[in-house]
Order: sequence, then structure tokens, then C-alpha cells
Amino acid sequence: MRKLIFLQLIISLSSCVKNDCQCKFTEEDLNYGYSKELNYKSYHTIGDAKDCAANCKKPILIMFTGWNTTGNSKLAWEILDHSEIRHTIESNFVFCTLYVDDKTELSNGSTLGDYNIQLESETFGFNTQPLYVITNVELNVLVDPIGYTKDLHKFEAFLQKGTEN
Repeated sequence: MRKLIFLQLIISLSSCVKNDCQCKFTEEDLNYGYSKELNYKSYHTIGDAKDCAANCKKPILIMFTGWNTTGNSKLAWEILDHSEIRHTIESNFVFCTLYVDDKTELSNGSTLGDYNIQLESETFGFNTQPLYVITNVELNVLVDPIGYTKDLHKFEAFLQKGTEN
């Protein structure tokens, strides 16, 4: 009887850990861009997002945006501030915000923004912000990317398709 109870407890705990997978965020991640203002947990490098996605077995929602386009960054976050959207993202995705004009210098002499814009254009074939892309860990696109929208139903449908793949 004790063995059976112990086995049930182990199974219960392992399913909780799988469903409530927690990835680590740095202070920089939590205070980066509009993530802080809207209290979103978002990675700001694709490598960290991929590590978390592999660990949690979730798709990645990438938002390409920019600091310097007038109103662009704030508009990009507008749709994400709805409670239904937030719940869907936090429950089903690893969220990654990539600023294409980030001036953080990399060891190769380029900037993080240069890397992000190259990733957006070469990997996904776009050079527009905001752009929302849902991928797997290998950065294969799971749903056709979409740009800026105020249409809550359109964005919800986009996210829903991403959870089905």
C-alpha cells in the first residue's frame, strides 16, 4: 500500500513539474523594454528563449520590435496587455522580445540589434516591426507570422494555431 501511495505521489509531482515548468529570468530580462512596464516575463536573447523552450517543451513567441520607431514599441505591446492574451502567452509559450535597434555590443563587434535584424530577415524573411513569430526550438515557423494588429480575435487565433502545432 505504501509503495502505491508513494508511486502516485511521484507521478503527481512529476506532472506538476512538467506543466508548471519554470525557466530562470535575469534581472536584465525582467527590466528590459516594456516587459517591466507591463510586468511580462520575456527573454531578450533568442538563445535564452531556446534553452527555456527546450526545457519546458513549449513553442517560442518572438516579438521583433524597436526602441526608436515612433510609438512602435509601445504599439507592439498594446495587444499583449489584454488579460486573455497574457494568459495564453504565459501558459503556452516562451516569450522573447527582440529589439532590432538594441545597441548592446557583442563580442564580434556588432550589436544585439544587428543580430536580431539579421535573424528576422534571414531566418524569417521579414524586416518589419512589430512582427510576431511562433517557432519551435529549432526556429522553424509553426504559424504564419503577423505584424501589428489591434484585432484581438485575429491575434487570439494566431496564438491558438501556435498551441496546436
